[in-house]
Amino acid sequence: MSKTVAISMARMTSSRLRGKPLMEIEGIPLLKYHVERLKKATKIDQIVIATTTNKEDDEIEQFCNKNLIKCFRGSEEDVLSRYYLCAIESEADVIIRITGDCPLIDPVLIDQLIEYCCGNKDLDYASLDVAKYPRGFDCEFFSRAILEEVQKEAVLDYHREHVTNFIYSQPERYNIGKLTMVDDYSHLRFCVDEKDDFVFISKVIKQFGERIYNIGWQEIVNLVLSRPDIAMINENVTQHVPGGTK
Repeated sequence: MSKTVAISMARMTSSRLRGKPLMEIEGIPLLKYHVERLKKATKIDQIVIATTTNKEDDEIEQFCNKNLIKCFRGSEEDVLSRYYLCAIESEADVIIRITGDCPLIDPVLIDQLIEYCCGNKDLDYASLDVAKYPRGFDCEFFSRAILEEVQKEAVLDYHREHVTNFIYSQPERYNIGKLTMVDDYSHLRFCVDEKDDFVFISKVIKQFGERIYNIGWQEIVNLVLSRPDIAMINENVTQHVPGGTK
């Protein structure tokens, strides 16, 4: 049996919104919302938070220890090596890459991505189609074997700062799949990169209360589409880097 590990990257020193993983909404850190929703994915065997060795990220390790979540600490700048070493320590066969700045990550979408890849075994890599899905539900699928290959061959700083763009920038080399859909919600974003994102997510979470742990992404999207006053809060924020936070 292969082991599927969700590795989520989080750090306190984001240049655009310092300390965001542990910023609180209704007394609960963003990272807690993220993990509790992630736990509901049925096809994940383990969750690991991959943070850095920077002293400021001691708080993230403390959060993980308090909440009984595995934490791995590695290089702040060489994100690829951090991710690779985390995968090795976790003995992952299959990796789901997500980022801690997505507090409303959807477990059903993650399960669907895994099912999609299991049904297309020739794929080297797959993700949600960011031309269709909102940002903030992003997830990626690849094997440890592919990650080992990238770790050995990627030499450009850009490839080592962003774990998977070495893969998806070479469609002639890698067999790449996308979980897509007909409707286009790509103009919406549910990740937290800037203050306006945090205000937006706060409004959304407060609308649902404790139900926020159990509702699907469609219901969240439908709320925002029905509330222009909420949708406009972060409509001018642009995505910082492929795949979200480091």
